[in-house]
Amino acid sequence: MIKEEIQNLIQELNLPNIVLELFNRTEKAKELDLDIEFGCPSEFFIMEEKELEFFQTASIKPLLADGSFYQIYAYDIEKKGFLTYNTEDENITENRYKWEALFIKDILNWWEEEIPDEDIIKRGNLLGLDHIAELLKCVEALEEDTSIDIEKWEQEMIEKFDLQII
Repeated sequence: MIKEEIQNLIQELNLPNIVLELFNRTEKAKELDLDIEFGCPSEFFIMEEKELEFFQTASIKPLLADGSFYQIYAYDIEKKGFLTYNTEDENITENRYKWEALFIKDILNWWEEEIPDEDIIKRGNLLGLDHIAELLKCVEALEEDTSIDIEKWEQEMIEKFDLQII
């Protein structure tokens, strides 16, 4: 896998400009304060073929990684949908989503980190999240329910905003 392949895919998918900025680790990405959270999944570009097979990179293309290379934001070129997976898990979900679904947990984390709502909305807008304001309201509604199952809640948000492809 080569870096240019992923850069081209990001452009072909017509993802927001910030995605390519983050992937390329530009100064603009640093100025926007998202480069700590997201960046180029550069480890993939130095892996041996056997390692790449483990992550199914023939069809699942890594677009971004979190700062610790634990969470991968990817696109499945065969199933035509987005997904996230962690690099320590042997099972990659079969579900594929629209772009926005990948960031539901991030929005929750930003809110829990007490990032101001206007900054969360700014981040969401930069990432091209159409429902950022509504998602943030749903996150804030969680404050009253301390017994919530986060995985179940995330799936409810995916269904509510019609973000699942398969």
